[in-house]
Amino acid sequence: MTTQPDSVPDTSAHDADDPVWRDRPPRVDPTLATDTPFEYYTLGDAMSLRPADYVTWVYAPRTPKVNEVRVVERSLFLNRLLTKCKWWVPLLVWPPIIAWQILPLTPARLGWVALGLLLWFPVEYLFHRFLFHMPIVGRVTQFVHFLLHGVHHVAPKDDEHLVSPPLDIVIQGAAIWALLTVIGVPDPVGVLLGLLINYIRYDMTHYSVHFRDYASLRRMPLIGGYLSRCKAHHMAHHFRDPSRHFTISYLSRLVD
Repeated sequence: MTTQPDSVPDTSAHDADDPVWRDRPPRVDPTLATDTPFEYYTLGDAMSLRPADYVTWVYAPRTPKVNEVRVVERSLFLNRLLTKCKWWVPLLVWPPIIAWQILPLTPARLGWVALGLLLWFPVEYLFHRFLFHMPIVGRVTQFVHFLLHGVHHVAPKDDEHLVSPPLDIVIQGAAIWALLTVIGVPDPVGVLLGLLINYIRYDMTHYSVHFRDYASLRRMPLIGGYLSRCKAHHMAHHFRDPSRHFTISYLSRLVD
Protein backbone atom coordinates (compact mmCIF):
# COMPACT_ATOMS: atom_id res chain seq x y z
CA MET A 1 0.00 0.00 0.00
CA THR A 2 1.35 3.43 -0.87
CA THR A 3 0.82 6.50 1.25
CA GLN A 4 1.11 10.21 0.64
CA PRO A 5 4.64 11.26 1.63
CA ASP A 6 5.15 13.56 4.58
CA SER A 7 8.74 14.56 3.77
CA VAL A 8 8.52 15.58 0.12
CA PRO A 9 6.60 18.53 -1.32
CA ASP A 10 2.83 18.08 -1.18
CA THR A 11 2.19 18.08 -4.91
CA SER A 12 -1.53 17.49 -4.36
CA ALA A 13 -1.74 21.21 -3.63
CA HIS A 14 -0.60 22.05 -7.15
CA ASP A 15 -3.17 23.48 -9.52
CA ALA A 16 -4.77 20.75 -11.63
CA ASP A 17 -3.67 22.75 -14.67
CA ASP A 18 -0.01 22.62 -13.65
CA PRO A 19 1.84 21.92 -16.94
CA VAL A 20 4.23 19.51 -15.17
CA TRP A 21 1.34 17.04 -15.10
CA ARG A 22 -1.17 18.47 -17.59
CA ASP A 23 1.22 18.32 -20.53
CA ARG A 24 2.72 14.97 -19.63
CA PRO A 25 0.01 12.30 -19.30
CA PRO A 26 1.23 8.74 -19.79
CA ARG A 27 1.23 7.49 -23.36
CA VAL A 28 -0.87 4.40 -24.10
CA ASP A 29 0.05 1.46 -26.32
CA PRO A 30 -3.26 0.01 -27.56
CA THR A 31 -1.53 -3.12 -28.88
CA LEU A 32 -0.54 -4.17 -25.35
CA ALA A 33 -3.72 -3.27 -23.47
CA THR A 34 -5.43 -5.96 -21.41
CA ASP A 35 -7.97 -5.15 -18.69
CA THR A 36 -6.14 -1.89 -18.05
CA PRO A 37 -4.28 0.44 -20.47
CA PHE A 38 -0.59 -0.25 -21.03
CA GLU A 39 1.02 3.09 -20.18
CA TYR A 40 4.53 4.32 -20.80
CA TYR A 41 6.76 7.39 -20.86
CA THR A 42 9.58 8.21 -23.23
CA LEU A 43 12.95 9.89 -22.89
CA GLY A 44 11.42 12.84 -24.71
CA ASP A 45 8.77 13.22 -22.01
CA ALA A 46 11.48 13.58 -19.37
CA MET A 47 13.70 15.87 -21.42
CA SER A 48 10.84 18.21 -22.38
CA LEU A 49 10.79 19.46 -18.77
CA ARG A 50 12.94 22.17 -17.27
CA PRO A 51 15.43 20.64 -14.79
CA ALA A 52 13.54 21.95 -11.72
CA ASP A 53 10.23 20.64 -13.05
CA TYR A 54 11.86 17.33 -13.96
CA VAL A 55 12.92 16.79 -10.34
CA THR A 56 9.33 17.39 -9.20
CA TRP A 57 7.91 15.10 -11.88
CA VAL A 58 10.30 12.19 -11.50
CA TYR A 59 9.95 11.90 -7.71
CA ALA A 60 6.42 13.12 -6.94
CA PRO A 61 3.99 10.42 -5.75
CA ARG A 62 1.20 12.03 -7.82
CA THR A 63 3.10 11.37 -11.06
CA PRO A 64 1.34 8.36 -12.65
CA LYS A 65 3.49 5.24 -12.39
CA VAL A 66 3.60 3.58 -15.78
CA ASN A 67 4.23 0.06 -17.08
CA GLU A 68 7.52 0.95 -18.72
CA VAL A 69 9.80 3.67 -20.09
CA ARG A 70 10.76 3.57 -23.76
CA VAL A 71 14.06 5.32 -24.21
CA VAL A 72 14.11 4.43 -27.90
CA GLU A 73 10.40 4.68 -28.66
CA ARG A 74 10.42 3.83 -32.35
CA SER A 75 12.40 0.60 -31.93
CA LEU A 76 11.16 -1.73 -29.23
CA PHE A 77 14.06 -4.06 -30.04
CA LEU A 78 16.67 -1.37 -29.39
CA ASN A 79 14.77 -0.21 -26.31
CA ARG A 80 15.04 -3.69 -24.82
CA LEU A 81 18.60 -4.26 -25.97
CA LEU A 82 19.96 -0.98 -24.60
CA THR A 83 17.93 -0.30 -21.47
CA LYS A 84 16.27 -3.45 -20.14
CA CYS A 85 17.36 -6.63 -18.40
CA LYS A 86 15.48 -9.76 -17.33
CA TRP A 87 15.75 -10.59 -13.63
CA TRP A 88 17.52 -13.91 -14.27
CA VAL A 89 20.35 -12.45 -16.39
CA PRO A 90 22.64 -11.64 -13.40
CA LEU A 91 22.24 -15.26 -12.22
CA LEU A 92 23.23 -16.50 -15.66
CA VAL A 93 26.15 -14.13 -16.30
CA TRP A 94 27.97 -13.44 -13.05
CA PRO A 95 28.30 -16.75 -11.07
CA PRO A 96 30.43 -18.44 -13.80
CA ILE A 97 32.69 -15.38 -13.96
CA ILE A 98 33.02 -15.34 -10.17
CA ALA A 99 33.85 -19.07 -10.12
CA TRP A 100 36.45 -18.57 -12.87
CA GLN A 101 38.14 -15.56 -11.27
CA ILE A 102 38.05 -16.51 -7.61
CA LEU A 103 40.42 -19.50 -7.93
CA PRO A 104 42.87 -20.27 -6.52
CA LEU A 105 41.10 -19.30 -3.30
CA THR A 106 44.15 -18.61 -1.15
CA PRO A 107 43.79 -17.16 2.37
CA ALA A 108 44.91 -13.79 1.01
CA ARG A 109 42.35 -13.87 -1.83
CA LEU A 110 39.65 -14.94 0.64
CA GLY A 111 40.46 -11.93 2.80
CA TRP A 112 40.13 -9.50 -0.10
CA VAL A 113 36.84 -11.11 -1.17
CA ALA A 114 35.57 -10.73 2.40
CA LEU A 115 36.57 -7.05 2.32
CA GLY A 116 34.58 -6.63 -0.91
CA LEU A 117 31.56 -8.26 0.72
CA LEU A 118 31.71 -5.73 3.55
CA LEU A 119 32.41 -2.78 1.28
CA TRP A 120 29.21 -3.45 -0.65
CA PHE A 121 27.06 -1.71 1.93
CA PRO A 122 28.78 1.71 1.84
CA VAL A 123 29.22 1.37 -1.95
CA GLU A 124 25.49 0.66 -2.38
CA TYR A 125 24.59 3.66 -0.24
CA LEU A 126 27.06 6.04 -1.86
CA PHE A 127 26.18 5.04 -5.43
CA HIS A 128 22.45 5.33 -4.78
CA ARG A 129 22.66 8.51 -2.74
CA PHE A 130 25.16 10.51 -4.79
CA LEU A 131 25.14 8.98 -8.29
CA PHE A 132 21.60 7.71 -8.85
CA HIS A 133 20.18 10.74 -6.99
CA MET A 134 22.66 13.24 -8.38
CA PRO A 135 21.75 16.94 -8.26
CA ILE A 136 19.99 17.98 -11.46
CA VAL A 137 21.81 21.13 -12.48
CA GLY A 138 21.23 21.16 -16.23
CA ARG A 139 20.24 19.18 -19.29
CA VAL A 140 23.21 16.80 -19.16
CA THR A 141 22.61 15.72 -15.57
CA GLN A 142 18.88 15.47 -16.30
CA PHE A 143 19.58 13.13 -19.23
CA VAL A 144 22.07 10.99 -17.27
CA HIS A 145 19.82 10.81 -14.20
CA PHE A 146 16.79 9.69 -16.18
CA LEU A 147 18.71 6.89 -17.90
CA LEU A 148 20.44 5.78 -14.68
CA HIS A 149 17.56 5.93 -12.23
CA GLY A 150 14.67 8.18 -13.19
CA VAL A 151 13.17 5.42 -15.32
CA HIS A 152 12.87 3.26 -12.20
CA HIS A 153 11.10 5.95 -10.19
CA VAL A 154 8.42 6.59 -12.82
CA ALA A 155 8.04 2.88 -13.71
CA PRO A 156 8.74 0.99 -10.47
CA LYS A 157 6.73 -2.04 -11.60
CA ASP A 158 8.66 -2.54 -14.84
CA ASP A 159 10.26 -5.90 -14.12
CA GLU A 160 12.96 -5.34 -16.75
CA HIS A 161 14.26 -2.20 -15.03
CA LEU A 162 14.88 -3.79 -11.62
CA VAL A 163 18.27 -5.39 -12.21
CA SER A 164 21.27 -3.80 -13.88
CA PRO A 165 22.24 -4.83 -17.43
CA PRO A 166 25.68 -6.48 -17.54
CA LEU A 167 27.12 -3.54 -19.48
CA ASP A 168 26.22 -1.17 -16.63
CA ILE A 169 27.97 -3.41 -14.11
CA VAL A 170 31.05 -3.73 -16.34
CA ILE A 171 31.34 0.07 -16.55
CA GLN A 172 30.84 0.59 -12.81
CA GLY A 173 33.15 -2.32 -11.99
CA ALA A 174 35.88 -0.93 -14.24
CA ALA A 175 35.67 2.42 -12.47
CA ILE A 176 35.96 0.74 -9.05
CA TRP A 177 38.83 -1.48 -10.25
CA ALA A 178 40.68 1.60 -11.53
CA LEU A 179 40.22 3.37 -8.20
CA LEU A 180 41.39 0.33 -6.22
CA THR A 181 44.44 0.03 -8.49
CA VAL A 182 45.33 3.70 -8.17
CA ILE A 183 45.22 3.60 -4.37
CA GLY A 184 47.39 0.48 -4.35
CA VAL A 185 45.06 -2.31 -3.24
CA PRO A 186 47.07 -5.55 -3.71
CA ASP A 187 44.14 -7.60 -5.02
CA PRO A 188 41.53 -5.37 -6.68
CA VAL A 189 39.99 -8.36 -8.46
CA GLY A 190 39.35 -10.08 -5.12
CA VAL A 191 37.60 -6.98 -3.78
CA LEU A 192 35.52 -6.74 -6.96
CA LEU A 193 34.48 -10.37 -6.63
CA GLY A 194 33.19 -9.73 -3.11
CA LEU A 195 31.29 -6.69 -4.34
CA LEU A 196 29.86 -8.73 -7.22
CA ILE A 197 28.64 -11.52 -4.92
CA ASN A 198 26.76 -9.02 -2.81
CA TYR A 199 25.51 -7.26 -5.93
CA ILE A 200 23.75 -10.49 -7.00
CA ARG A 201 22.11 -10.70 -3.57
CA TYR A 202 21.09 -7.05 -3.89
CA ASP A 203 19.55 -7.48 -7.34
CA MET A 204 17.52 -10.53 -6.34
CA THR A 205 16.34 -8.73 -3.20
CA HIS A 206 15.41 -5.62 -5.20
CA TYR A 207 13.41 -7.69 -7.66
CA SER A 208 11.63 -9.55 -4.86
CA VAL A 209 10.60 -6.48 -2.88
CA HIS A 210 9.07 -4.92 -6.00
CA PHE A 211 7.28 -7.98 -7.32
CA ARG A 212 6.22 -9.93 -4.25
CA ASP A 213 3.58 -8.75 -1.82
CA TYR A 214 4.17 -8.74 1.93
CA ALA A 215 2.29 -12.01 2.50
CA SER A 216 4.34 -13.98 -0.02
CA LEU A 217 7.59 -12.49 1.29
CA ARG A 218 6.74 -13.48 4.86
CA ARG A 219 6.08 -17.06 3.76
CA MET A 220 9.64 -17.45 2.47
CA PRO A 221 11.62 -19.74 4.83
CA LEU A 222 14.17 -18.13 7.15
CA ILE A 223 14.40 -14.78 5.35
CA GLY A 224 10.71 -13.88 4.99
CA GLY A 225 10.61 -11.45 7.91
CA TYR A 226 13.81 -9.79 6.79
CA LEU A 227 12.58 -9.37 3.21
CA SER A 228 9.26 -7.90 4.30
CA ARG A 229 11.15 -5.27 6.31
CA CYS A 230 13.35 -4.59 3.27
CA LYS A 231 10.20 -4.07 1.20
CA ALA A 232 8.72 -1.61 3.70
CA HIS A 233 12.00 0.31 3.79
CA HIS A 234 12.38 0.44 0.01
CA MET A 235 8.75 1.34 -0.69
CA ALA A 236 9.19 4.28 1.70
CA HIS A 237 12.00 5.47 -0.59
CA HIS A 238 9.73 5.27 -3.64
CA PHE A 239 6.45 6.52 -2.21
CA ARG A 240 7.18 8.52 0.95
CA ASP A 241 10.55 10.22 0.85
CA PRO A 242 13.00 9.69 -2.03
CA SER A 243 15.63 11.68 -0.13
CA ARG A 244 16.03 8.85 2.40
CA HIS A 245 16.24 5.03 2.58
CA PHE A 246 19.01 4.52 0.05
CA THR A 247 19.81 0.86 0.74
CA ILE A 248 17.67 -2.19 0.11
CA SER A 249 18.94 -3.79 3.33
CA TYR A 250 17.56 -0.79 5.30
CA LEU A 251 20.99 -0.15 6.86
CA SER A 252 20.78 3.39 5.49
CA ARG A 253 18.38 4.26 8.30
CA LEU A 254 21.52 4.41 10.47
CA VAL A 255 22.76 7.43 8.50
CA ASP A 256 19.68 9.06 6.93
